[in-house]
Amino acid sequence: MKFPLAAFIVLGLYTGHIFAGSEIDNHETINGSIPPGLIARASESLLINQQHPSGNDIVIMKTIRPKGTRTPIHQHPSSGTTCVISGEMTLYLEDASPEKAIAGTCYAMPAGKKMAGVNTGTSDAVMLDIFFTPKGGDLWTVVEPHHQNLQDQLAPPKQ
Repeated sequence: MKFPLAAFIVLGLYTGHIFAGSEIDNHETINGSIPPGLIARASESLLINQQHPSGNDIVIMKTIRPKGTRTPIHQHPSSGTTCVISGEMTLYLEDASPEKAIAGTCYAMPAGKKMAGVNTGTSDAVMLDIFFTPKGGDLWTVVEPHHQNLQDQLAPPKQ
């Protein structure tokens, strides 16, 4: 069966429109790729939430992330540090190669960069998340579409 040239052009325009409308949102990727793992809530315990003499808050949380899961893509308004107590985590960070951290090691979470923490190990990962942030400030902002319901995950009680 032969199609006229106009039919190919219309078909091309139509399919191009479909594909353009289904492109991956920039907030669903880090460095052009979707981080591995299933997005899931972690278990958290607030260890410290106190004011530093500078007026900023010091917040330390113990986080347990199940194997095979990850955070949604997010950003931190202030820098932080994650130290892995047991298990293995990999930080997927905007403009950087993935950084694996095993028990006894830490990684920095720079302010304003898109990132996701992925449990790439074979067991649950136990971590300490450490933040030095303006008084009462948010610790993170979830930017990955359809996962803002996890925004409350990394939120100490307001003092």
